[in-house]
Amino acid sequence: MRDTIRPKGDPSVKVLKVLGVVLLGLVIVLAIFFALVAANLDRAARFGVEQGGTYALGVPTTLEAADVGLMSGTFAMQGLTVANPEGFSTPHFLALGEGAVAVQYASLNAETIRLPEVILDSVDVHLDREDGRSNYETILDNLKRFESGDSTEPAPESDVAKQNIVVERLEIRNIVVHADVIGATPTPVVIDGIILTDVGSGGADAMQLADLFGVVTKAVLLGAVQTGAQLPGQLVQELQTNLAGLESLSDLGIGVAAQIGGVTQDLGGLAENISQGVFQSAEELSRTLGQGAQGVQDAAEEAGKAVEDAGRSLEDAARGIGNIFGGRKDEPEEEPGSGGGSGG
Repeated sequence: MRDTIRPKGDPSVKVLKVLGVVLLGLVIVLAIFFALVAANLDRAARFGVEQGGTYALGVPTTLEAADVGLMSGTFAMQGLTVANPEGFSTPHFLALGEGAVAVQYASLNAETIRLPEVILDSVDVHLDREDGRSNYETILDNLKRFESGDSTEPAPESDVAKQNIVVERLEIRNIVVHADVIGATPTPVVIDGIILTDVGSGGADAMQLADLFGVVTKAVLLGAVQTGAQLPGQLVQELQTNLAGLESLSDLGIGVAAQIGGVTQDLGGLAENISQGVFQSAEELSRTLGQGAQGVQDAAEEAGKAVEDAGRSLEDAARGIGNIFGGRKDEPEEEPGSGGGSGG
């Protein structure tokens, strides 16, 4: 058989070449389109976060980078900074190293987006008091105006910032709080982590990004209060006084717990007490933290004692089994004929 050789001018060859060029062009156009969509989504997300933070806290909020994963269903951000009010020398009020969000695609077209988990990592906070004023009082005053609907900042225009959200689990990791108070030694306080649950599902009103900034700020400051005498007493009292004028996390139906020094503390009760005007001194808070640590130690000791007792029981049981099968080696054996009766 002869191979079929298409002549140079065969129109089918030209059609195939044209189709190849068209398909390559479509791939390039689609790649550019998706790149532009992703870039616009990233930019929209970044602006939404910045507008939400500024609106709630009344100070400039900036975000270095945002990454919306179209295929992975995730959102990541880096370099979030909540600036100080004017007149303070510390670098910022709050800075976040990075954050990650898991998104449920099924809820993206719903009125409320449900986020199964949000993780915020490496949070750095400066509580600055100088010349008779403090950055935390100013920011919490701004937050109070926001919660009452009297914010001096313009409402966000971003659709991202106006989206209703529910966060099932919000974890804030590796928190360092610096107390920069004139007349007191600068004190860095470490909070291992704070976990909040049912954020946005327990309140009467829908929650948006600006509200989320308020929740995170209150949770971190509650954690700082719970550290007690690790911070200056005046600062602890002022934080409680200012938090008392805000919506309580417990009233919003949000569960909140902190891990401090390896000890888990329920901050919900603290939030409720503060909202009712029941304040504790730094020393009392430290005792509460110490009692929690003692409870963990006692539980560990009880567990150790139980293991030790169980070990002794096993040892006794083993000894008993040995006695049954091997006889008691510590008792002398009776010689034959040495009965109890007397000989005749």
